[in-house]
Amino acid sequence: MATYAETATFEGDGDFDDNANWKSGSPNSGAFDVTGSSDLDQGLDQSANTYTTVAFTDGYSGTIGSSGTPFQLVATTLYMNYVGPEAYIDENITNVFVHMLHPNGTNTNAFVYGGVNASTAGVFVVTAGHAKLGANATATVLEVNGAGMVTTDSGSTITTGAIVSGKLVNKSTTTTMNVGGGTVFHDLATTTTVNIYGGRYILRKGTATTINLRGGVLDMEQGSSEIDVDTINWYGGELLGEETRNLTDSASIIVRGRGLRYRQGTTVTLS
Repeated sequence: MATYAETATFEGDGDFDDNANWKSGSPNSGAFDVTGSSDLDQGLDQSANTYTTVAFTDGYSGTIGSSGTPFQLVATTLYMNYVGPEAYIDENITNVFVHMLHPNGTNTNAFVYGGVNASTAGVFVVTAGHAKLGANATATVLEVNGAGMVTTDSGSTITTGAIVSGKLVNKSTTTTMNVGGGTVFHDLATTTTVNIYGGRYILRKGTATTINLRGGVLDMEQGSSEIDVDTINWYGGELLGEETRNLTDSASIIVRGRGLRYRQGTTVTLS
């Protein structure tokens, strides 16, 4: 991580607008990093300003905003790279990089984005810790890698998902989801196209127009209610739970590869 000439230090005073907290004596629209242990809980609406690079790194350990009153930040790049309690940030950020661990472990949300205000991230990358796309969040590209975990609320939107490793629990409206590894839970999501190359895609409930299974596992055994899928193109990999008890009557499973595994009694169309 780069060293920034501008630093905001919140110790005893968590007011973004307090000039005494800034190395230069006042906030500016350039690049800065954040240190200190006090919660950032005042001066939270910075939506009228545009910052270049903002970095919360291992020099900071406080809470940022709250679930009802997030820190409103407009920036080109945001780094969340520290061990600390919850952070709530909204508004438009071009690049978001999350490597943030909650003291209670990875199953606790560390970073919530777009929970209150309409918020768009061009690229949203999570490599460690637990991040959440709130109901008002849009991610043009969502990437989950390393040991990252992401959950999404209904109402959020993903244009393209790239799951390399880690875990995603998805309730978003999604255009394309590409899975190369890790685990994806499809929970109430509405997805146009799912491409599975590796990992495990668990289709529990929701809608998918087309699923292209080329490797890995498409798991529908955990489905708790009817799954609405138009077409499954089965090129390779393993398909589990394809019995009609989990699929709508109109679903088509088209086998396009060889040496594929499916249960006795499954009705498939050879192409």
